[in-house]
Amino acid sequence: MIKKLAIAAVIAAVAVSGYFVYQNRVNKQQLAKADAGQLVTNKVVRTSSSAPTGPVRKFKLTSKDSPVKWTGYKKVGRHSGWFIMFDGSGTMCGNDLTTATIDLNIETESTETDDPTGVLAAVMKKGDFFNCEKFPTSNFKSVSIAKTDKPDIYTVTGDLQLRDVTKTIQFPATLTERDGVVKLTADFKVNRKWWGIVWKGAGDSVLEDDVRLELNAEAKEAK
Repeated sequence: MIKKLAIAAVIAAVAVSGYFVYQNRVNKQQLAKADAGQLVTNKVVRTSSSAPTGPVRKFKLTSKDSPVKWTGYKKVGRHSGWFIMFDGSGTMCGNDLTTATIDLNIETESTETDDPTGVLAAVMKKGDFFNCEKFPTSNFKSVSIAKTDKPDIYTVTGDLQLRDVTKTIQFPATLTERDGVVKLTADFKVNRKWWGIVWKGAGDSVLEDDVRLELNAEAKEAK
């Protein structure tokens, strides 16, 4: 009997170890899909590919048309969340996307997650993470949008304020404009520690430093 129990324990240990390895591999594959966001330490000056021409056009962005999703990874598994209350505005000279500006304001208290119990959302709102009571809003304001050598791909640089920390980040994005609608999609990762979010977790809940951000923004021209 003791021998059988020992064999069963070994098998269980191997199975658990294999599951951990599998989950780590899946998490790495998921993060690998995202582009690498960069932390910018030098001053960025707004530039345009050409002298701005045409009238200044104004655009409005709402949470209804523009989901902002984040995914955090831990030793075993992952969790995603999103914000349901935010708005933003932008401008652009004529049809030149390199002259575009983005100003996005997020109500951090509006975060929701894939945990149906609501426990994770409550945790995310506390001091170790968004600290919503003290910092109820977050903001992203673009500094520069530069065209790359790939069609519709731009390098977006901007200041992201989260909690009481503002960092200048840079990430690739697909950006288009048609019939008065500007669309921006991006899938990139940032390091949560840049904003002082240093909670480590324990056991199966040890957190990766990188967080994946997925943007699918749609801004409509103001009439």
